[in-house]
Amino acid sequence: MAKHDKKRKPVTNNKKETEERRGPKVGRIVIPLVLLVYLVGVIAFHKVFVFHTTFNGENFSLKSPEAIDQAMEEDTNNRVITLKEIDGEETISLSQELDYVKTAIPPEKGWIDKITPWIWPKYIFAKNQLKGTVNVDYSREKLDEAIGSLNALQPENMRAPKDAYLGRDGDVYVIVPEDDGNQIIKENLMAIFENYITESDEEIDLDAVGCYTKAAIRSDNPDLVATYEKYKAANFQKITIDMTGATEVLETPDIIAMWDENGPSKDKIREYVYTLRDKYDTYEEQRPFVTSYGNEIMVGSRTDTYGFLIDVEGTVEAINTAMASKAIQSIAPVWQAVGWTRTANGGDIGNTYIEVSIDSQMLWAYYNGELVRTAYVVSGLMDKFDTPRGVYSVLLKKTDTFLEGEEEPGGKKWKNHVDFWMALTWSGIGLHNADWRSEFGGGIYQWGGSHGCVNMDYDDAEYLYNTFGHGTPVVIW
Repeated sequence: MAKHDKKRKPVTNNKKETEERRGPKVGRIVIPLVLLVYLVGVIAFHKVFVFHTTFNGENFSLKSPEAIDQAMEEDTNNRVITLKEIDGEETISLSQELDYVKTAIPPEKGWIDKITPWIWPKYIFAKNQLKGTVNVDYSREKLDEAIGSLNALQPENMRAPKDAYLGRDGDVYVIVPEDDGNQIIKENLMAIFENYITESDEEIDLDAVGCYTKAAIRSDNPDLVATYEKYKAANFQKITIDMTGATEVLETPDIIAMWDENGPSKDKIREYVYTLRDKYDTYEEQRPFVTSYGNEIMVGSRTDTYGFLIDVEGTVEAINTAMASKAIQSIAPVWQAVGWTRTANGGDIGNTYIEVSIDSQMLWAYYNGELVRTAYVVSGLMDKFDTPRGVYSVLLKKTDTFLEGEEEPGGKKWKNHVDFWMALTWSGIGLHNADWRSEFGGGIYQWGGSHGCVNMDYDDAEYLYNTFGHGTPVVIW
């Protein structure tokens, strides 16, 4: 037997034995630790929100419910809405200007219910969306005041929209683009602002949300484009119409409006001439006149021979010719009758005229505004040959002539010689001397009046004849 030969011990797996002995020990440590962490979480999440907690879009993870009230208070104090306008920006502080208050109302089970703290590990991965509601309160009356006081809503700062139109660039037509201006529709802004208050938005783009008025006719308007295509090669036109003492101007848009597919439309031009007639004709129309007694009256009648009277068809032809020439020019209407002047108040008598008062049986003559003659007269026999009231023109003048007529149709004829005859109507009414009379004025016309003319003595008739020419206005009232 060898010297060192001893009985050997069986070989064992020491690593395996170590792990077997360690296993129960780890479990005894980890499980209680996990349980402890869970219980701590349960306790903590009875006071604070679990992970991934949101309310009204804001993160409240690991915060107490009081944080919601603090957030509401902070929003109440600091909430400002910026109005992005076309020409700049303005702000409205909700708490300062609108008495704005924002509060949060918890659900019936409270901000933290009885279940959530016990299942808190779930929210390490899942979302916890709180179901409470937000209450917003503010003064609508103060909102109206705040919006009404915005600089952008002050009349002096607003520009009304302008439609696109056919304009001029040199001698050709162009489409002038629309200008939407910056005119805010207050009612729209009020409604949208209230929505933004509720939704917690901080900026309103007024143009994007439709708070501005817009031009109705835009550059791509089919009718405008069609007109542009039709006339883009035409020369720019401007027609000035001399109305005697006033002017009317037809610019490009006015002219185009009176064209049809074949060029100038006489029907449309005629409609325009009718408007000129209504505006400027004084013939047989009432117009103001200040008498020699200083009072203003209206004079004019269906028997007038003085005043402005447009020849409609002649004027239509004149404007039509001017339009067809496609040039800048000045024209005059065609008149059937024309006055000497035109005054701002619609009158046409001017300051050189003869005035006759039937009631006073007086005549006044003015030359360049100066009273140069007064005379007593005898007018037509009352209720039989009344001198017609109206505004007349001296149509013709004769000396050493005879006037004749009948007392009545088919009745006794009469014939008188006069030295100075100034006709006012084509029916035989005029001014003349009456040497067969020894008196003028007073009430003679009531029983011994003329056959309708205005009689006066020789000297007065001679003076008027030599001083006043053809076309002189004669006002009889």
